[in-house]
Amino acid sequence: MKHLLVLAVLMAGCIAPQQKFRNPYPVGDIGIAHPEVAGIVDVTVRVLTYNEGGAGTGSGSGVFITPTIVLTCAHVTEKAHSVRVDQGVYNRDALVVKENRELALALLYVEGNHGAAKLAIINPLLYQPCILVGYQMGLESPTVTDGRIQELDCEGSMRFSSASYFGASGGGIFIKRSGQWELVGICQRIYMHHNLAPVYHQSLGSRLIDLATFLKAD
Repeated sequence: MKHLLVLAVLMAGCIAPQQKFRNPYPVGDIGIAHPEVAGIVDVTVRVLTYNEGGAGTGSGSGVFITPTIVLTCAHVTEKAHSVRVDQGVYNRDALVVKENRELALALLYVEGNHGAAKLAIINPLLYQPCILVGYQMGLESPTVTDGRIQELDCEGSMRFSSASYFGASGGGIFIKRSGQWELVGICQRIYMHHNLAPVYHQSLGSRLIDLATFLKAD
């Protein structure tokens, strides 16, 4: 039943009219998001997890891919008793409706009608500029880092050179094509050199083919 709900919501998101983005940080000390990235900042949320007693257990990032569905990493939510997403003054309960631990992906359902990222249907080019947007270190405002696509298949992941840190998992990897931002993957982990030392300016994310497989699966 959950899978049918997800499929229906995704189909509705594909045919819905283009959402008008709002600037998520219009006033206050945080300031106003630069117009070049305001749209992709707007579709990115912090994912907060809690135990049965209501105590916080961790945080990650996520991206709206339809007005009610957030894409994130499975390891962000896998041990959570409850989940919330927030962004500035926006704070909502979220429900895990689908996950695949092998692909390290999960979907959250959030009530409302939010702007959504445009999913890419074509792989990015090697060394194409990209931007990672994620709530690194669990901060209340997202971190936006530039980089380039380095490998399309690095041990089953896409390697890119946007700097990342803990909390960025689930954050969107965006490229610009024909003047529009497109989501080509989500950050999943920091690159480890020979599985020993973390390389914080090299990150691994989901491949576009894995996103397509995950979203189409029953």
